[in-house]
Amino acid sequence: MKLFISLLLSLFILTPSAAPAQTPDPAREFNRSGTTKLRRGDIEGAIADFDKAIAADPRLAIAYMNRGTARRRLKDLDGAMADFDKAIELEANFAPAYSNRALAKKDKGDLDGALADFDKAINLEPRDGSFYIGRAQVREVKRDLDGAMADYDKAIQIDPRNAFAYLNRGALKRKRGDLDGALADYDRAVEINPQLALSSRGAARQAKGENDLAAADYDAAIALAPGRAAGALINRGNLKKSNGDLDGAIEDYTKAIESEPHNVYAYLNRGSAREQKNDLDGAVADFSMAIKFKPDFVFVYSARGIALLLQGKEAEAQKDFDKCLELDPNMKASLEAQIKRAKERLGSKQ
Repeated sequence: MKLFISLLLSLFILTPSAAPAQTPDPAREFNRSGTTKLRRGDIEGAIADFDKAIAADPRLAIAYMNRGTARRRLKDLDGAMADFDKAIELEANFAPAYSNRALAKKDKGDLDGALADFDKAINLEPRDGSFYIGRAQVREVKRDLDGAMADYDKAIQIDPRNAFAYLNRGALKRKRGDLDGALADYDRAVEINPQLALSSRGAARQAKGENDLAAADYDAAIALAPGRAAGALINRGNLKKSNGDLDGAIEDYTKAIESEPHNVYAYLNRGSAREQKNDLDGAVADFSMAIKFKPDFVFVYSARGIALLLQGKEAEAQKDFDKCLELDPNMKASLEAQIKRAKERLGSKQ
């Protein structure tokens, strides 16, 4: 099972500079209140305040951009795009509006459009490292790994203390097989922001076989933010599972779910551990929850299909196998190998 590593996308939320105190500006006050609510996670409240800001001043571009950011968080990509378009219509040189629109285009699968908007943002504000990070992430999706690496390098050149840049560059180096280079970047990110990077460094150490060091990183990440460490809990659970400690793994996955009830990786991995313990009902329940929250999660269909097959529910299993291949035809060889092993496992019980 792949290790869970969380890579963070930049969100650009702007609050206008403080105005002279003589005359209250309701539009900017509502915008300021909305940004505070957005940072606290009150997305609906933030949108309500941005609505009021726009009603008070329909030409306040920053309010449209911030409302678009909130709508994107709610997966209202069309609404977000409309707001970013309006912000750019009002202020054609508003670089953060282009970068936010780029993120929405990326979410919609318009990678070329996302690159064009990041290019525009960078041309307008070439010293903003977050724009290079965003463009690098799009380039990674397009498999332009050299271009992505160049963008991460540029972000670090601009701001040598940008932990996100080191974290993402480390992940790219790991993807390219350069574990030592990845660890060097993770070390730097941990120096700057340990809560952000400890779990990712642990995953790289685990990939190198340095399990004790990996466990120490996971433990430290969890201790720093015990209620907000789902990624570290999942990684530590994976380490325990690989060492045969299925009960310890399930405990960590359960804590991850308590921290992030919609985390599909926690359900997927807990389901896998339960299947290994022959708790097939529990496994199917976990895989079904993962599918509920991410219906296009191809690996969960193969996993649930195997659990159903082990339960003797061949017709239901076949539906999941069919869905798996519909989502990713390249899974055929891997899926056939999994089915063969499951049937061998069934045969050994007879």
